Amino acid sequence: MFDKQQTEGLTEIRGRQAHGMGQVIKGRVRIVRRHYGESTTTQAQINAMQMGEILVSDTTDPELMGAFRKAAAVVTDAGGLLSHAAITSRELNLPCIVGTGNASKSSNWRLGGS
Repeated sequence: MFDKQQTEGLTEIRGRQAHGMGQVIKGRVRIVRRHYGESTTTQAQINAMQMGEILVSDTTDPELMGAFRKAAAVVTDAGGLLSHAAITSRELNLPCIVGTGNASKSSNWRLGGS
């Protein structure tokens, strides 16, 4: 369920570019919600992810490596240039935007860089 007050009137999702130089990435968005302590729930979401989808999560950690390997790009709510998402994206050469604050809560997906 999305927090309507947080996403109402939202027309863009903005964050910090952690990797990718002016690339335009189009694809289906896959929001993977972390369920700490319930690895089977998180793993089921990763298994459902298709190759080439854009991984969106509040944050990332090593448990999401299977999702990274399927992703065309990564977007996170939290994090900076030294976050797990940023470093892993650079290692795997995936476009990455971090620190959006609300990407995993939004149903509006027109990305804008800042």
